[in-house]
Amino acid sequence: MGRRAIVIHPSRETLLDDAAVQIETAIDTAVRARGRALIVLTGGSTIPPVYERLARSAIDWNRVELFWSDERCVGPDDPDSNYGMTREVLLQPARVPDANVHRFDGEEPDRDRAARAYAAEIEAALVDASRFDLIVLGMGTDAHVASLFPGHPLIGESDRWTGAVLADRFSIPKPSVDRLTLTPRALHATREVLLIVTGAKKAPAVHGALGSVRDPLQWPVQLVDGPESRVTWLLDSDAAAEIEGEL
Repeated sequence: MGRRAIVIHPSRETLLDDAAVQIETAIDTAVRARGRALIVLTGGSTIPPVYERLARSAIDWNRVELFWSDERCVGPDDPDSNYGMTREVLLQPARVPDANVHRFDGEEPDRDRAARAYAAEIEAALVDASRFDLIVLGMGTDAHVASLFPGHPLIGESDRWTGAVLADRFSIPKPSVDRLTLTPRALHATREVLLIVTGAKKAPAVHGALGSVRDPLQWPVQLVDGPESRVTWLLDSDAAAEIEGEL
């Protein structure tokens, strides 16, 4: 297991500020060391204010390659699209070059083909870099990360970089549409993971994932503890309510 840090913020706002700073720092460190940064972004309701902060930063986006941890199988203009949300609050305001944006093809009807195509894009990007520089993730109330849900077979996937989660074969939280996702292999292929969790509804999952024996089938968020990654949990006081006395 790599290194783990747990940072508890007194408020959501200070957490969001810290998250933006940590992402900017990871990008700066990677660019200084290797000339470019490979960053994996996430969706969800918590992250847009972080992206808004990044859009106002001094980051040189010409040197940043952006990927996503998962995507709903909808078009880019659909309100449920992770890429669509990011385009609105970060990519367009910051004028990120289109060539540096690598998105899942959520509108491809053949989900497996879409997953394979994204895996090929990842492999091409990692030929020289070997690993992502940072993967940014949220966590669901059921402890899922990316679109790796409790009990799903992809949790045990060790060969493929990506996979599809089909709504007609597996119970998916709303929006209940097919998903494309990175697998544990991809989540482990990074120098750093930044896990951003806010709100009292997620406190039981935080407590379970951090306090339980390792069981990713029940607590998929435990998958972020890769053997060579530095993992930082950013929690607000509500999300940390059940663990503060145990740290």
